[in-house]
Amino acid sequence: MSIADLFESGERKEQKGTFRNLVMIALSDGKVTEDEERLLKKMTKKLDLPEEIVADIRKNPTDYPMYPPYEKEERCSRMISLVTLAMSDGELDAREVATLNKVAIGLGYTESKGAEVTNKILHGLRIGMDKSEILDQLMAAR
Repeated sequence: MSIADLFESGERKEQKGTFRNLVMIALSDGKVTEDEERLLKKMTKKLDLPEEIVADIRKNPTDYPMYPPYEKEERCSRMISLVTLAMSDGELDAREVATLNKVAIGLGYTESKGAEVTNKILHGLRIGMDKSEILDQLMAAR
């Protein structure tokens, strides 16, 4: 660990953790599709991560810890991004579901609540809801 790592902001750590989760989902079925690649690039820009960090996370995602957000809205938003990435190729296989469930637990959900949230997001995506509509629905749920 370098001295710079000691002083890294919490926000930067969360950004790295978020990208790490996205990479783990993209790799979970053994291949990164063009749609997944496009979403990864979009999220790289959105998260404002330097290219050298992105390259290292893509090469060694398990070397980066997950930093779960404290706020429910941010947890839900992150899960929506992850499920969207997993569904970007139009299908969700068992390995992707297993990875989503692990990430949901890492984000602070119980096993059953994580599966419930994932299913609600999947349903919303399948019926054409956008991210803000799904987020509103999740935030309204107890």
